[in-house]
Amino acid sequence: MKPVDETRMFEKFGLSLVITGRFEVHIIGFPSSAEIKSSKSTIILHPLYKNDYKRISLQRLLAPYRFLHICLYLKPDILIITTHELFFMAWILKQIRGCKLIYDVQENYFRNILYGKAFPVGIRQLVAGWVRLKERIFVKSIDQFILAEKAYREEMPFLNPNLVLQNKVTRQTREVYHKKNHTSWSKLLFTGTVAETTGIREVIHLAEQLHKIDSQFSLTVIGHCPSGALIKNLQDEAYLKPFLHLKISEHPVPHKSILQAIQEFDFGIIWYPYNPSTSGSIPTKLFEYIALHLPVLIHHNSESHQLVNTFRAGFVLTDKIVPEELANQIKSFRYPELLEEEHLLWEHEFNAFTEVLK
Repeated sequence: MKPVDETRMFEKFGLSLVITGRFEVHIIGFPSSAEIKSSKSTIILHPLYKNDYKRISLQRLLAPYRFLHICLYLKPDILIITTHELFFMAWILKQIRGCKLIYDVQENYFRNILYGKAFPVGIRQLVAGWVRLKERIFVKSIDQFILAEKAYREEMPFLNPNLVLQNKVTRQTREVYHKKNHTSWSKLLFTGTVAETTGIREVIHLAEQLHKIDSQFSLTVIGHCPSGALIKNLQDEAYLKPFLHLKISEHPVPHKSILQAIQEFDFGIIWYPYNPSTSGSIPTKLFEYIALHLPVLIHHNSESHQLVNTFRAGFVLTDKIVPEELANQIKSFRYPELLEEEHLLWEHEFNAFTEVLK
């Protein structure tokens, strides 16, 4: 239930499958906000509707039925779904077609709902429980689970058989977008989902502290902000803080815009306040920043910190930051020659997935 050109579905799974020469790939999803180059037309896209629609709408409610209608027409041999919302329709299709059913677990929806703020207290427990019940009911109908995070093996041990495919960077993306020059230090970047659970408040506060030390520091936020109320709040804040620049939208931002920004900025900031829904994750943007040579400022979990330290790709932030010291460290940072990067790339693990499809 994401845009047809969503990064993981389109750039990673879609293009990688096409390259094998063994598959005709169709992707069903939301309408895309970006134009897709004809060079990638080997993937056939099926937007559910001609125009985009809101998360809460009749169109969204009917989207699973549209999905089933398209699939009945396409008659897939292998069906990969990416959300619990499609369990029932996928089960119907499997009964009719006998197709192989794969669930790409991109998120732990149970934890996201239970520990997020999308639903009020009381309601969120009911919704999260319903999602977990569906997972339990349909688990035996799934032939293979693909896990976007290693932590999901512990968080959802009932998802078997499983294969971990983290959101690493494709070789083509790295070749096109990796930074070749590091000439400055003052332009800070935050990308991806803009929400309190992804640390937008903490990131703005950090940028403000650095800006007080040196007025050259600025922060640009580029990404998808699902909350209209938060967008308004951040816009009001940016009006009062000239160092803060927003390029955010209620609709998903084209991945190309983020990759281009990585080339233009000096440091990427990742700061996840503790939340059980994200405590075991390695953010996609961390793989992108390191593989594309954008230095990182990070406050997250031990595994993410270890990645940054291993590649000497930036600084791990503590809870007690001394802004003057951090500003000096940022100014004196020099990106080293990286170690062997092969295991940072999507293709390193994707070969195991092609074996599953045989």
